[in-house]
Amino acid sequence: MGSLGAVHVLVLACGLGANVVWTRFMSQETFGAFKVVLSFINVVSAFCLMGASQVATMSAARDADGNLLPLLRSKLLVNLAGAAVVLGGALYYTVVSPELTGVGRGLFAAAVLFVLYNTSDLWTSWLNGKSRFSELALGRITTSLLALASILLLSMAGVNDLAIIVFLHLTALGLQNLYMLRRALQLRSNDDVDAEIIALGRHANYAMMVGSLLSFDMILVGHFHSSNVVAIYAVALIFPEQIKALFSIVGQVLAPRMYQAKSLDQMWSGLRGDFILLTFGFITLGVVGFFLLPVVTSLLFSSKYAEAANHGKWLWLAIASLGSTSYLGGALTARHKVVAIYASSIAYPILLLGLYFAWIGDGVSGMVAARVQATVALAVFYVAAFAYYLTQERRQNSEQP
Repeated sequence: MGSLGAVHVLVLACGLGANVVWTRFMSQETFGAFKVVLSFINVVSAFCLMGASQVATMSAARDADGNLLPLLRSKLLVNLAGAAVVLGGALYYTVVSPELTGVGRGLFAAAVLFVLYNTSDLWTSWLNGKSRFSELALGRITTSLLALASILLLSMAGVNDLAIIVFLHLTALGLQNLYMLRRALQLRSNDDVDAEIIALGRHANYAMMVGSLLSFDMILVGHFHSSNVVAIYAVALIFPEQIKALFSIVGQVLAPRMYQAKSLDQMWSGLRGDFILLTFGFITLGVVGFFLLPVVTSLLFSSKYAEAANHGKWLWLAIASLGSTSYLGGALTARHKVVAIYASSIAYPILLLGLYFAWIGDGVSGMVAARVQATVALAVFYVAAFAYYLTQERRQNSEQP
């Protein structure tokens, strides 16, 4: 837990540092355009064998080392098609939406490097499956440091050209991917192939494709408003996204107890006290952060992003106050209640995309409102579903002789 937490802290610190450099030393227009480019890449990436990460983890854990090389070949081939889509996006932004200055040129640079850039899921998953946690931690930290170093060097050099920024950023991460993939290939000890795992990965692709809808927000804001508005929106999301990492760490600690329990009732009896304590703790954190975020945001990112905190604090409060309900969803998943998986990976992204379109006219405030409403809806569902299955299980137990 200590090493896991330390890695998370270092990664988050690097991400926060990169955002500080972006907001203080780069223009809002360039920062916003960069976020649009990354969002576009993330959407395309979701259609490029995202399920390969699960295949890699399971293959490595089961010593089906023969799966890795064919998986890598398939990933690179699909990435070529993805690069063509990114190139199409570059042409669109250059010809149809030239008002988003730099996005088209940034996507041209991304298209050149997309094939190698979009492979990090393979080596991270393979190292995780092989239980090479120290190498995985070092790789994740290196990724964060490279992202921070690239923008820091560019800001010091006074570079504000998005194409150069994207090219250097993706080149650094792409070269790291090349090195780490080579390391993953070296860890193979046999040529065994498990076709069942590969087939399972095909099904995982579909759910992950739906999840790509979450990345459309920056693209929509840029299309209907401007790069400057994207920059404000991106800063509004920084701290709410950080607290999700905290929920993830706690969730990983609770997971073994969830999976070891023989029933939902037994699980709830063992976790109820911790759940109530965590809920009150996170609510307190949400309230405190609600009042501190405007001050901290101005201190870190300068006063020109003060508006972002006025929106982001509401999302922070919603996520902090309701985030513990995600553990109820995790408990349902542990008991093989697939409805919890469908809710988080399919229903939630679709609902959020619909809310994005409903609120896009209101800019940052509207997009934050969409996220708050989707967060509340998912939390209500988790509580209701957990209560339903728990009541159903207790009723069945009481009816047994």
